[in-house]
Amino acid sequence: MMRKLLLIGALLASAVAAQDAAAQATGTKIAYIHSARLFQEAPGATDVRNTLEKEMAKYRADLELLEDSIKNMITDYQQKQVMLSPDAKKKQEDAIEAKDRELQQRQAQYQQIMQRRQEELIKPIMEKINVVLEEARKEGGYGLVLDAAQGMIVASDSALDLTDKVLAKLKAGATASAAPKTPGN
Repeated sequence: MMRKLLLIGALLASAVAAQDAAAQATGTKIAYIHSARLFQEAPGATDVRNTLEKEMAKYRADLELLEDSIKNMITDYQQKQVMLSPDAKKKQEDAIEAKDRELQQRQAQYQQIMQRRQEELIKPIMEKINVVLEEARKEGGYGLVLDAAQGMIVASDSALDLTDKVLAKLKAGATASAAPKTPGN
């Protein structure tokens, strides 16, 4: 396993070195970003996380009620099991299984809802990040911008990291758009 990891690391390093050599031969400048950090610190990202957390809390509460209902049904069944006829046992077991299926369906439904909601809330932030990143790429004359979060960068000069520059532009843009408009503007 360790040999495999070392081999993969060596292959990645040689691929990045080959890219760098090809880029230098053609005069292409390379930079990189930390996409996870960009999204974490982008204006509006905290609001998105808070909104998603509040919405998820509602769904969690509903699921917890359903789980409690199932636990109560199981406890009731276990206490009365000895006194129940085979038909009554089967009926209660079926009811418990149906409630468990309902729980699983609702979990899947809520997961889909939250995934769509997350995409909906994140999309405008990602679009802003992409616009600012493209501006920074053009301003710096970079032909290629890599993402350090994807594990493609084995070693680099921190001067090639555009993350802080992109964040500064994002925050400046958010501040400018949030500034109150004066009459006549």
